[in-house]
Amino acid sequence: YKRCPVTLMPATVEQIRRLFHDM
Repeated sequence: YKRCPVTLMPATVEQIRRLFHDM
């Protein structure tokens, strides 16, 4: 990801965290 992490929305972070937790 070339964009800054700040650009990512909290909802996206939650989704990624859920995906990682699923694994």
